Amino acid sequence: MKKFITKILGFGFLILLLFLTTLAATEIETIADLLPNKISLKKGTTSHQWTRQGEADSTQNIDVLIVGSSLAQSIDIRRFQKFKLRAFNLASGSQSPIQTRYLFDRYLDSFNPKLVIWDVHPYVFANRGVESTVDLIINCHDCGGMISMLFQTKSDLAWNTYIKRMMLKPFEDQEFTFPRESEISKYYFGGFMEVYVDAPESPATIDSFGYEGLQVQKEIFESELKELKKRSIPVLLVYSPKSDGFIQNFQNQQEWFDYYESIVNQGLAEDFLNFNEIFAGQQISAANFYDIAHLTHEGAEGYNKVLIPSLSARLEELKQSD
Repeated sequence: MKKFITKILGFGFLILLLFLTTLAATEIETIADLLPNKISLKKGTTSHQWTRQGEADSTQNIDVLIVGSSLAQSIDIRRFQKFKLRAFNLASGSQSPIQTRYLFDRYLDSFNPKLVIWDVHPYVFANRGVESTVDLIINCHDCGGMISMLFQTKSDLAWNTYIKRMMLKPFEDQEFTFPRESEISKYYFGGFMEVYVDAPESPATIDSFGYEGLQVQKEIFESELKELKKRSIPVLLVYSPKSDGFIQNFQNQQEWFDYYESIVNQGLAEDFLNFNEIFAGQQISAANFYDIAHLTHEGAEGYNKVLIPSLSARLEELKQSD
C-alpha cells in the first residue's frame, strides 16, 4: 500500500512538473505558436495598465476616484483640476464588480477618496470579467490579494495566467517601464488615457441584443456600495454616451436604468446620470465613436464638456470641504 501511494504521489508530481513547465514555455514564442491557447504576459499594451497600476501603488489621498470598464477611461482627470481636486482614473478593460472589489480592497485605504464615480455599463454585470482579471494579473507590481478575485472569476485562463506570472515574476526586469505615448494613445499621471483612434468610415451594424446580469455581480456591486456608504464616501453612478446603433438595438436598457435608479432610491448612491438622456436633443454622431460604445478623442472631449458641469455642484462641495 505504501509503495502504491508513493507511485501515485510520484506520478502526480511529474504531472504537476509537466504542467508548470508547459505553462512557463508558453512565454517562448516558437513553442507558444504550437499551442492552442497562448497565455501571454505582455505588459502595458496600449491600455497603459502597467503604468496605471504602478502609479496606483504609490498614490495616496485623492479627492475623486473613477472606476468601471474601459468606457470610464474617457473621463479626463485633468478636468477636476479646475476645482483644485485630485482625481485618479482606475477604470480598466471589461472591469466588472468582481475586479472593482479587488481594486477597492487594494487601494481604497490609501486613496482615501471623498467621491467615487462609477461607470455602470450593463455588459460588465453579464459576465465575470475574465479579461479584466487577466489584465490585472499581468500588470500587477505588488500582486497580493488576488486569490478571492480568482475564485470569483472562475476561469482556468485566469488561474493559469496567475500561476505563470507568479512563477516568472522573480525573473522579471524590475526596472521595466512602458512608454507613456503610442500612435493611438497617451497616458497622463492620474490613470487617464487619451485615445487617438478614428471612427470607421462606415459604422458597424449590429443585431438586437440584451444583457442579463449575473446575480453574483449585482450582489458584489451592492455590497461594495454599502461599504462605501459605511465609510461616508458618496457614489455617483454614470452611464456614458453610446452610439445610436447601441441605443437602438439594446432591448432591455430600461430594465437596467430602473435597476440603477433603484440603487439611488435605496440610498446606496447619490445619483444616476444617464448621459444618453443628458445628450438628448444634442447631436451625437457616429464620428464620435470608434466602435459601438467607445468614444473617439473628439467624442471624449464632448463628453467631458458635459460631464464636469453636470457634477459641478458636487465638486464645489468637495472643494469647499478641503
